[in-house]
Amino acid sequence: MSVKAVDVNNDNKPDIIAANFDANNVEVLLNKGDGTFNSPKTYSTGLNPISVTLDDIDGDNHLDIIVANSGANTVGILINAGNGSFSSEITYRTNVQPRSVATADVNGDNRPDMIVVNYESNNMNIFLNTGNRTFSIPENYSTGLNPICVVTADVNADNQSDIIVVNYRSNSISIFINTGYGTFSVAQNYSTNANPISIAVADVDDDNYLDLIVANYGANNIQIFLNTGNGTFTNKKSYLTGSFPYSVSAADLNNDMKPDIIIVNYGAENIRILLNKGNGTFASKDTYETGSGSEPVSAAAVDVNGDNLTDIIVANSAVSNVGVFINAGDETFSDVASYTSGSSPNSVQAVDVNNDGYADIIVANLDGSNVGILLNTGEGSFLPQTTYGTSGNPQNIVVADVNNDSMIDIIVANANVDNIGVLLNRNNGTFPSETTYTSYSSPIYLAVGDMNNDKKLDIIVANYGSNTVGIFLNNGNGTFASPLILRTGSRPTCVAVGDMNNDGRPDIVVANYGQAAVGILLNIGNSKFQSQLTYSTGYKLYSLAIADINGDKRLDIAIANFDISTVTFLINMYNNQFVLQTTNYSTSGYPISIAAFDFNQDSKPDIIVANYATSNVDIFLNYGQGLFGPRTSYATGYLPKHLTVADVNNDRISDVIVANYGYQNVSVLLGVC
Repeated sequence: MSVKAVDVNNDNKPDIIAANFDANNVEVLLNKGDGTFNSPKTYSTGLNPISVTLDDIDGDNHLDIIVANSGANTVGILINAGNGSFSSEITYRTNVQPRSVATADVNGDNRPDMIVVNYESNNMNIFLNTGNRTFSIPENYSTGLNPICVVTADVNADNQSDIIVVNYRSNSISIFINTGYGTFSVAQNYSTNANPISIAVADVDDDNYLDLIVANYGANNIQIFLNTGNGTFTNKKSYLTGSFPYSVSAADLNNDMKPDIIIVNYGAENIRILLNKGNGTFASKDTYETGSGSEPVSAAAVDVNGDNLTDIIVANSAVSNVGVFINAGDETFSDVASYTSGSSPNSVQAVDVNNDGYADIIVANLDGSNVGILLNTGEGSFLPQTTYGTSGNPQNIVVADVNNDSMIDIIVANANVDNIGVLLNRNNGTFPSETTYTSYSSPIYLAVGDMNNDKKLDIIVANYGSNTVGIFLNNGNGTFASPLILRTGSRPTCVAVGDMNNDGRPDIVVANYGQAAVGILLNIGNSKFQSQLTYSTGYKLYSLAIADINGDKRLDIAIANFDISTVTFLINMYNNQFVLQTTNYSTSGYPISIAAFDFNQDSKPDIIVANYATSNVDIFLNYGQGLFGPRTSYATGYLPKHLTVADVNNDRISDVIVANYGYQNVSVLLGVC
């Protein structure tokens, strides 16, 4: 995966362009201007696009896309239509396994030419731009073994573009000096440490000559080659990186007019920043995590939100997303905010428990046998958690005012001791010991709703071990009657409440994991329900959400298909009939929690899922009429188990809170859409 950030629609805001190796396409994400981006538009390429760059190929003042298709042995050009949309790919044959592409006017005719290095052929192709969106048959130059990266720069100050190639297996870089008219000298070679993989060019010592920064994948370091002034280099200096540095770039991150260094560490799954001291030496500054299982491979540095500070965009290859780190202006960058919870956080909610006007975080700590409450400071950050013991291992948590005192109470499902616990708010955001109510076997998921129309919230629980749901009717004083028991399908893992047939009564919807089906229990009044209506999904589902997906004023069902990593929908037709939508939307990996929420304030419910296998969340924006755009992904902590949505910093933008089972913390993603 390769990423660039440039303005493709001439609105003076940098957009994101990413080459997706496995998906055989490039994505274009247009900048909204506030540091966020629209959903990506995809354009097909040849097989395995591995490197992308942009230049105005046809002289129309619009940047076009150039991509190296490693599996197809081609370089492709996608012409910009002028509004940030692009034509179908035009391809030119390269040698074997093109790995990197760059552009520059190498023959002085004011048209950008293309330079491609071919990993298996051990050579470089130069395609001269002949005008009219066409290129010459390439000239070939031998390189070192397995050339993996190419850049262009005027290294000898003669106003002509030279070429620098990184040779992965030769442990060297090759410099081709432009001799005029698009011809080049025999390579000057410089030894590097083990397995150089990426290079950046910048004047790091302020002598007006361009220096070279090389990332050595096999040596876990970078080397700096200082330019002597005539296109030769000396004074190699190395700096340690994280494990397996995959990409290096240079940009002024702190507005001191000196280029700093950004290193993408594939193995360590982070980015490292080195700040320029001003004399060609660097100080290690900070490291920022890209997310467990992310495998970052590329970065671009650009001001994405118009605050005159350079931000960082990272391409995460394993989870097929890009992460944006916003420059805070104090030599630090925004990160996914994480807060320590108890052992094995399994479920999370966000709501104001102390009536100060700010949403607090409530988390069920499964192995800690407690509930943790993190009070909001009012600035979008949170105090360390206060814990309240539960009688068992709380599997799920829900919040509601169950005793009509205008304060939020907490209900937990203690799966291992077959009960639910209710913690009533003391009116100040603190809670007494739980009151427990016996449930059937393995209560695993909770919902609340006024099931008997007495204006009191009742509790609905999915009992995984007994294939039932239980309804605990509210007595009106914060206590509950023994449960009414309704039969479901096999292994219910999730339950939701909503009026599915528009009769004014809340019905129950169940995800039956063992049966690979959705069950609907229609409320017929007087605390009675019809037998379950069953709709097969064909695949095991772990979580579901209900919302009017297509704007027809009937509630539909969004389904997270855990086993096949997709989201699909049961569309509510009429007369209690639901139809399984044929379109599946691919998620990053093993969606375990799903919610419907209007993220972009267009009055249409969007979908968000937490992906257990890839440690991220995916957001699918609702395009209307039951159609959704491609996913946008954001890194979380390790093994996210449950998510919720709330505005935690009162900026009227939806934030996402995630319980990370593997990291024993919760993540807060501010304003993700």
